[in-house]
Amino acid sequence: MKHDNDRRACALASVCLAVFGFLPNPARATTKTIVVCPTARSLDDRAAARQLLMLGFIDETDARLKALAQNGIGGFFVMGSRRSADAIKKAKTQIAAIRAGASSENLTEPFIGVDDEGGRVQRFVGLGALPSARELGARPADDIRAIAKNHAKKLRSLGLNMDFAPVLDLDDRDNGIIADRSFSKDPKQAWTAAQAFARGLTDAGIRPVYKHFPGHGSANGDSHQGLVTTAPITELRKADVLPFKDAIRNGAQFMMMGHLLVPGLTSGTTPTTWTPAAYYELRTMGFSGVIFTDDLGMGALSAENSVARRASRAINAGADMVLYATTIGTEQLLNGLVADIESGKLPRARVNEAVTRSLKIRCG
Repeated sequence: MKHDNDRRACALASVCLAVFGFLPNPARATTKTIVVCPTARSLDDRAAARQLLMLGFIDETDARLKALAQNGIGGFFVMGSRRSADAIKKAKTQIAAIRAGASSENLTEPFIGVDDEGGRVQRFVGLGALPSARELGARPADDIRAIAKNHAKKLRSLGLNMDFAPVLDLDDRDNGIIADRSFSKDPKQAWTAAQAFARGLTDAGIRPVYKHFPGHGSANGDSHQGLVTTAPITELRKADVLPFKDAIRNGAQFMMMGHLLVPGLTSGTTPTTWTPAAYYELRTMGFSGVIFTDDLGMGALSAENSVARRASRAINAGADMVLYATTIGTEQLLNGLVADIESGKLPRARVNEAVTRSLKIRCG
């Protein structure tokens, strides 16, 4: 009896000590920090502008990337070719630094992406080569999904959460910037293959980003180098736009706008990136997710010398996040965006709309 009383006394004392903090409380030790998702309106102009950016990195230090994440940059994406085991290990530590930076400030996890399409466009070749979209497009959908899922598991193990793939552009040419990056010239076949690829990514926890609206396949050149022109929008709607419609019907959350001149949609030498009608075209199809630009450093946007103005014009036209393939000049880019917000060139209401779209998805 005495031993039973002693045990009860000890148990009661332990509970009291744990409650008042003198002993470790198991429940308290396992409690996770709750990340409160901010609202766009709760952010000042600079904090809101940071949410608009998705910055690329290659050799940046872990400390640099951690600091950018601590400051609330909305997204990061891996640049360069990661072929060797050492290069992959470095990328993993860089990604871990980004995650640690956001976590240390109780911030919502940023988008952390890569463009691993397969074939000619694959950053992490060292994880195992992916077939090109054209090669995949000739295979059964179940095979495509399994291949994409297997690769996406490897990407996820590095800490990534997004892939700028699959390509929905239609092309059957042997050469060109799209060419074998396209699953097919036929819109139905292209969508069937792209959907399977996207499902494989999603199965492994990687978010797919469909690109390049409204269709780069018919363009007469490479938008990395300069302005390119596609078929008229009336023609694109008959074929090139159809896979994007299918993606929207199947719940797509992310799209990339191409840097394209599209007769009947754009005017003069102003590409889709800076054309409100191009974003309106996508929204009227029912898309309510996040629209990314292609890289701001591409030649198609060279009419604007300032990267900040390139970004501001894109957000003003309807983009929700802008990609820029480096972290160099981030403060100057932010300074320009903030100046445009404060002057009214970039309306704060448009910024709030863009930030709200990405936060809604990132907060879950």
